[in-house]
Amino acid sequence: KALKYFGKLNIDTKNEIKQMQETIEKEIDYPEKWLQPIDSFFVDLPQLQISPDQFKRVSNGANIKLNTTYAKVALVYNGHIKAIYQRQGKIYRPEMMLLKNE
Repeated sequence: KALKYFGKLNIDTKNEIKQMQETIEKEIDYPEKWLQPIDSFFVDLPQLQISPDQFKRVSNGANIKLNTTYAKVALVYNGHIKAIYQRQGKIYRPEMMLLKNE
């Protein structure tokens, strides 16, 4: 099959982009079809439930000690990821805060 190229895109890629654009235009008024919860972006990270005391510290951006050895973890409180913490030595430090995630 001969491919025709437009810049760095071939015809198949151009058609896929056009199809995606048409789908977006049809579904833009239906966010439940395309909007994803924040937690879905961190499915590859180990998730650790934290206590109310730990959440209080996390809410203030404090370093915490965790009983794990993962390099990076998603901290979960009340069923939602509230922060991404990264290990540095024996403690974990905040990398990303998601405190408003409900």
